[in-house]
Amino acid sequence: MKCILIVLSLLIPLSLSVYARDNIKIVGSSTVYPFSTLIAQNFVTKNNNFKTPIVEANGTGGGIKLFCQSPALVSPDIVDASREMTATEIAMCNSNGVTNITEIKFGYDAIVITSPKIFKDLSLTTEQLFLALASQVPDSKGNLINNPYKKWSDISKDLPSLPIKVMGPPSTSGTRDSFVEMVLIDGCKTFKSNTIDCGKVGKTIRNDGAWVSGGENDILMIKKVATSNNLLAVSGYSYYEQNQSIVNAVKIDGVSPNKLTLSNKKYKLIRPLFMYVKTDNIAVVPGLKDFMKELINPKTISDKGYLQKAGLVVLDSSEYKALVAKINKI
Repeated sequence: MKCILIVLSLLIPLSLSVYARDNIKIVGSSTVYPFSTLIAQNFVTKNNNFKTPIVEANGTGGGIKLFCQSPALVSPDIVDASREMTATEIAMCNSNGVTNITEIKFGYDAIVITSPKIFKDLSLTTEQLFLALASQVPDSKGNLINNPYKKWSDISKDLPSLPIKVMGPPSTSGTRDSFVEMVLIDGCKTFKSNTIDCGKVGKTIRNDGAWVSGGENDILMIKKVATSNNLLAVSGYSYYEQNQSIVNAVKIDGVSPNKLTLSNKKYKLIRPLFMYVKTDNIAVVPGLKDFMKELINPKTISDKGYLQKAGLVVLDSSEYKALVAKINKI
């Protein structure tokens, strides 16, 4: 027994040297990335005894896979997400020993479709977007056919006579998941057909060039839109707000995305934003608890906080109080 204890005592320092980490590691959503980066910058400014957190944008789905890999410090402490974790993802975490997770809903964002400046006052409905981008659409008799629409004007004479071309995030993106749910599936449901499975049809995006995968770099997509004469792009609101000088936002059902229409929920493509934290890491990773405190600081997350100025739609007062109580308990 003494020999075994001696061996273990030798292995423990080795294990710590392999897995110990002196900075916070955050992965996940490109939509949440700007907000996490701002929090990290302000956190370091106020706490210069801690190292700058590492923040990476690799998509909600991709980030969750990394987050769930292991409870050890080789895996990230926080995953940013532009949607809730699914039951399958939670099961994946649990199967790998990542079982103590705190979900933090810290605000809201909107999905925005940006357009070149030459597109003035372009307005689309979710039905029109479904018809433009779904792989299969109903014909005049309600039967599914391969998508025949090549130009926006093929869908409606009121739309531009330009080729349908929309750039969006990849399948690992929470923004794409939300776009599919709130735009394509909802657009499909406007047909009110008992024979169409919108949960299936709305998820199948056409692959004939009308939809273009733009990766996880929202800024790059917006720059491509700005130099195009017909390209639209799907991104988070904060990216659009920071680039209004070079692109426009498409109205959805006649409503433009702005701080007023987002805060009063008149713009319909609003979704919550999340951070998922490994609760056990708070006692181990230097500064992680302080990072959480910076997140709930009123100067960070209130209606006058720096995240709001960066495009975040802030929580209401009851949601904020609940968030503070949750953070203070961990």
